[in-house]
Amino acid sequence: MLNQIVNILFLLFIAAFSVRYYFQVQELPTFEEREVVGIVFWLLMLFVVVDIGSIILKFVSKKRESQKGEGEPSVSERFLNLVRSNKQDLVLLLIFLLYLAAIPLLGFFTSSFGFSAVLSYALSSRRIKELILTPGIVLAVVYFFFVTLLNAKFPKGMLF
Repeated sequence: MLNQIVNILFLLFIAAFSVRYYFQVQELPTFEEREVVGIVFWLLMLFVVVDIGSIILKFVSKKRESQKGEGEPSVSERFLNLVRSNKQDLVLLLIFLLYLAAIPLLGFFTSSFGFSAVLSYALSSRRIKELILTPGIVLAVVYFFFVTLLNAKFPKGMLF
C-alpha cells in the first residue's frame, strides 16, 4: 500500500509541475511552440490518469482477493520494515537532499565537491584519489569548459 501511495504522490507531483509549465508556455509569442507543448501536455496528462487508475485498480483487486488475517503487519510495521531493509538507499537519498539544500548556501562547485566526496565515502570508497582528486579534477574541467569558455552562470554561494 505504501508503494502505491508513493507512486500516486509522484504522479500528482509530475501533473502539478506539468500544469504549471503548461500555463507558463501559454505566454510564448509563437503559436507553434504553444501547440507542441499543449500536445505533449495532454498526452502526459492522459498517461498520468491511466497510471493512477491502474494503481487504484490493482490496489482494489488485491484488497478483494486478500482477507486481512490476524498475523498481517500494520502499516507502521511495514514502513519500519521498509526503512530497515533500505538503509543505504535512505542514506543516499539524504545525502542527495542535503546536496540540493547546500547549493544555494555554498554554491554549485563547493557543494558538488562535498557531495562527490561524501557520496564516494558512503559507497565504501576510502582512497584519497577517489574522494578528493577525482571530484576536484572533474569540477575543474566543468568550470573551465562552462564558465571560462561558454560563460555559463552557476549558482553562487558564500564560498564560491
